[in-house]
Amino acid sequence: MTTTDPQVVGINADVSVGEARAFEEDAELVYPSLHDPQGRQLLRLPKGVVNTAGYPFTIIVDPEGRLAATRIGAIDEAELKRLVLQLLPT
Repeated sequence: MTTTDPQVVGINADVSVGEARAFEEDAELVYPSLHDPQGRQLLRLPKGVVNTAGYPFTIIVDPEGRLAATRIGAIDEAELKRLVLQLLPT
């Protein structure tokens, strides 16, 4: 895998690790998730990027590590593909 390969990582804010893992299992997530009940990972993001009152949210980072898009609320597969595909080399 190169650094330009798309990668997905979740951040799970459930207080309990058990609840976090249960959600991941129920949702059949196929990507890794960081357990972050204190929001420490979110605090590392630039101010205003996410509204933690609006879960879920999606952050898309380009291959250079810059924020390319953010969405608050559920995002469907078609919208996610549209956002990610425009970042991939042609």
